[in-house]
Amino acid sequence: MYDGPMQKEYRMEIVLGLPASGKSRFIVDPDSEEMGAFVLDPDVIKEQLPEYVETHGAAADAIHFEGMKIFNDSLEAFLTGDMHGVNVILPIVSTNLEELLETCIRPFEAAGYHVKVKFREAKANEAAARVVMRELAGGQLINSNVAFNFSQGVNEVYDELSVMINTDGEPYGVETEEELAPAA
Repeated sequence: MYDGPMQKEYRMEIVLGLPASGKSRFIVDPDSEEMGAFVLDPDVIKEQLPEYVETHGAAADAIHFEGMKIFNDSLEAFLTGDMHGVNVILPIVSTNLEELLETCIRPFEAAGYHVKVKFREAKANEAAARVVMRELAGGQLINSNVAFNFSQGVNEVYDELSVMINTDGEPYGVETEEELAPAA
């Protein structure tokens, strides 16, 4: 993950994809370095909570709402707080376009950010297998049916959003080589 100086260019990138689809490896990590962007990842927030640490990730589902509250509070730092204007990347799983527009896209655009969206393609069964492999390797425990439950919804959200026009008059969607590469 990029740990250099943060750039203040009012750029926000949302990276959509299934859990364990390779969002971080193929898109987030290289883009954060290129953009000088802070990565605001809900999974990383959860990993910092004591309940997660004490249970070696087994409490991930139990602390989901606590982690999302911290994530939403963190968004405010970029919208009106001391991180306002700093480039930011949000790797997320979303199956609700309207919620994504209301909680992330419109507020960032209103705060002056240029918003783009990228998508990491992955087959649901392969992502679910990687979720299980992460669990076995001692990583974050995710209810294994999560990848299956999200499978079509994430694709549909990106497909709809990718052709919508942002405040700069451009489509939100960004075609990337990563979309063609096999998932991690």
